[in-house]
Amino acid sequence: KRIPKKNIKLMNGKPLIAYTIELSLRCEYIDRTIVSTDDTIIANIAEEYGAEVLFRTKELSGDSAPTEPVMLDVLNQLREKKYDEAIGEFKNALKINSSNREVRLSLGLTYFEWKKYDKAIEEFLGLLEENPINHEARYFLSSTYEEKKLYTSAVKEFKKIPIESDLYVSSQIHIGIILKRKDRIDNAIELIRETIVKKKEASG
Repeated sequence: KRIPKKNIKLMNGKPLIAYTIELSLRCEYIDRTIVSTDDTIIANIAEEYGAEVLFRTKELSGDSAPTEPVMLDVLNQLREKKYDEAIGEFKNALKINSSNREVRLSLGLTYFEWKKYDKAIEEFLGLLEENPINHEARYFLSSTYEEKKLYTSAVKEFKKIPIESDLYVSSQIHIGIILKRKDRIDNAIELIRETIVKKKEASG
C-alpha cells in the first residue's frame, strides 16, 4: 500500500510478483497458478512468468477490496470458462459428425449444468424430433422444464417415458416431487404406490 505498483517493482532484476508465481508453479501441491488483476501490465508479467490471468472489475480492485469477493469472482470465471470450453469441444466434434447423438446429448447436458436452459431445451428437442423414443433426451428435456418451473410441460414429458425404460421410476418420482410442490401430497403418494405396483407387474 505504501509503495505504488509494488507488484511490478524490480527486485534483483525481476518483478516482485514473479517470485510468488515461480514459487507457486514449483509447488507440487498447487495445480494451477492464477493471477487476478485489473492491470494489463501485471497481467502481461504474470503470463510471461507462466501464470494464468483473469481480469477483475474495478469494484474488486484496490487496497480496500475484500479477499472473499475476489476469490468468488475467480471461481465464477473459471466455471464459465470450463463450460465454454466444453461446449466448444462438443461443437467441434459435431462439425465432423453432426449426427452423433451422444455428443449432442452431452452438449445439451452441458447447457443444462451451465443453467443455459433454453439452449438445453433446443438440443433435447432436436434429438427427439429425429428419434421420439430417445428416452434419455426426453428425461433431460423434462428435467430442464422442471428446473425452469414449467411444471405442466415437465409432467407431460415425464409421462411419455414408458415403463420398460430404466428412467421410468425416476420420471415418476419427479412427477411426485412436482405434485408435492403443488401441495398435492396425496396425489404424489398415490402415484409412487402405483409406480411400484406397475414396475413389479412389468418385471414379472
